[in-house]
Amino acid sequence: MIPALVCDRSTAFAAGALSSNVADLVAWDNALIHGKVVSPASFTAMTTPVSSLIPGGGSYGFGLFLRIFDNHPTIWHDGAINGFTAESNVFLDSGFAVVVLTNSDTANPDSIATVIMGAVCTSTQFSSNC
Repeated sequence: MIPALVCDRSTAFAAGALSSNVADLVAWDNALIHGKVVSPASFTAMTTPVSSLIPGGGSYGFGLFLRIFDNHPTIWHDGAINGFTAESNVFLDSGFAVVVLTNSDTANPDSIATVIMGAVCTSTQFSSNC
């Protein structure tokens, strides 16, 4: 077994240096889409494409990636830093959020989130939420 590297958290600067959990990130997403973080006008700007298509599809607004998932507009953002990967997705039409945190810098949180989002959208119990 290879021991984990200990990194000085200050080196992450704007790329991280934060600690969070799934519940806090879902609460953040909820606050963001309900106007508790930025004004409605600013949120509209954040969810309006300002760049051409990004690799894999979708586009980029101000600070958020934008894509259509199963005919539903979604916002998402990912991140990675020494030993961790993360991704947060929110269905704009329902507010349903999927947050994936991993303790591996080689994991693919998007593939995990995509499976969860697909399962939610095909579930009859949740189909009205997607």
